[in-house]
Amino acid sequence: MVGPTTVLLSPLLGSTITLTAEDGPVSWSISESASLVGALTVSPSSGTLSAGQSVQVTISESGLASLDTQLTVNPGGQQVTVVLALL
Repeated sequence: MVGPTTVLLSPLLGSTITLTAEDGPVSWSISESASLVGALTVSPSSGTLSAGQSVQVTISESGLASLDTQLTVNPGGQQVTVVLALL
């Protein structure tokens, strides 16, 4: 499970999403499109969770990201939309 599926990314504060393993252990990873490489930092970007365990993933801007972009969380190919806040 991924939550939330849309995040508002503040250039100063970043943002977070939470991944939770349901129905058993899972190895996970987050990928960004080629156009985003170097524009966003995702930490951690992969790992393994036991059933019921969660991890908080931090997303921060490290370059010039577009206003709306997507990250892909696997397994499952779930999309997380990242909206850049112009604050």
